Amino acid sequence: MLYVDFLKEVCECPFCDHDKYKFIGDEHAFLTYSLAPYHPHHLLVIPKKHRLSIFDISQEEKGSIDVLLSRGMHLLRELGYDNFTVLIREGNNKARSVEHMHWHLIPNTQIGNLDTDHFKR
Repeated sequence: MLYVDFLKEVCECPFCDHDKYKFIGDEHAFLTYSLAPYHPHHLLVIPKKHRLSIFDISQEEKGSIDVLLSRGMHLLRELGYDNFTVLIREGNNKARSVEHMHWHLIPNTQIGNLDTDHFKR
């Protein structure tokens, strides 16, 4: 099933159904696997409250999100990965498939066509 078809079948916001997908979490946020991964070990950190923007995130949620990002990185390190990309798509972004603020935690992945050979600059 394509991810876009999955989104049509679930509730209004798949991230608001956090008990179904939660891997690790607390009262403010949770860590889970991505249902449409860019990488086989692609993780997501998601606030439990439906937030549209990073500017809507409370200090308590930010603290929980930081802890969960760190825990996710440690889990990925245990799987043998040594670098990570943390990605947030903010604002009215057409690349964002779900309008619920979330953080992508992706191991060993170059995002887009960013110039990674900074020694030539």
